[in-house]
Amino acid sequence: MSKKNKLDKVLAEWRVDFSDNNYEFMVKKGELVDRNTVLLRARKEKIKECLAVDWVGDWSVEEVKSALNSYLSKTVEAGDLLMKKGWLKKKYLQFPLSGKLLEVDEMANLKFKVKNKDRIEILSPVKAKVIKAEKGKIKLEFEAIELEVEVLVGGKGWGNLSLNVLKKTRDLVGMVEGEVILVDDLDQALVTKAEVLGAKAIVWLNGKEKDRQIESEIPIFVVNKHILSDLYKFLDKNKRHRVLFNSDKKRLLFVVE
Repeated sequence: MSKKNKLDKVLAEWRVDFSDNNYEFMVKKGELVDRNTVLLRARKEKIKECLAVDWVGDWSVEEVKSALNSYLSKTVEAGDLLMKKGWLKKKYLQFPLSGKLLEVDEMANLKFKVKNKDRIEILSPVKAKVIKAEKGKIKLEFEAIELEVEVLVGGKGWGNLSLNVLKKTRDLVGMVEGEVILVDDLDQALVTKAEVLGAKAIVWLNGKEKDRQIESEIPIFVVNKHILSDLYKFLDKNKRHRVLFNSDKKRLLFVVE
C-alpha cells in the first residue's frame, strides 16, 4: 500500500449500452436529472429472434421458408400449426413464439415483434447531466471525488456510504442493504455478516495485511486511514453519500451533490 492514496475532484461519467429496439428514451441530451429519474423504459413491444436450429429440426428449410412466407406481417400464437406431413405417422411443425412475424431469413431464422410483459425501467443512479442520448447509448456526467484504491476482492456497482467507521464485527448492526461500509479491521466473520445483511462493498481503512486470506462475494477495497481527514474536506461526515466503485479502474467515486 502506498503511503498516500490519491484524491481528486473530477467530472465523472456513467453510461448504459442497450438494445435500441427494446427501450425508448425518457430523457434528452442536455437534461439535468435527479437520482431515480427514469432514463429508459422497455417498449410495449420488443423484437425477439428465434434461430432455426431451435425449432426447425429435421424439416426441409426450403419447405419451412415457403410455408412461412404466407404468415409474414401476420400475428401468430406459439403452438399454432405451420406444417404437417405423413399419413400413418403424422409429423407437425408449430410456431415457436407468439407475436407478429416480421422476417424470415435464408436459413429460416425468424424475427418476431412480441408483447413486452415486463416494462423494465432503467433509473439514474445519481443527480447528473445527460451528455449523450443516442441509438443504443446513454451517458451521464456528474461531479465526484475520486479516490484511488487497492483491490482485495474485485467488483463494480453503486452503493451508499456513511463516513462512520466500524471498529468491530459487533458494530455491524441494523440495515446495511445497499451500503458500502468502512471498517477499521477486517476478518472473515465481518465479511460474512456484511454479505448476509446485504452490503454492496467493504472499504478497509487499515489494510496493512493486503494478502490476508478472505473469502467474499462482495468487493473489498483497501485504503489508508489518513484518507478520512481528506474526505472530510469535501464531504459531510454526517451524511450518507452515493458511491460508484470499480475494481477494474481501482477507484471509488464519491458523488458530490
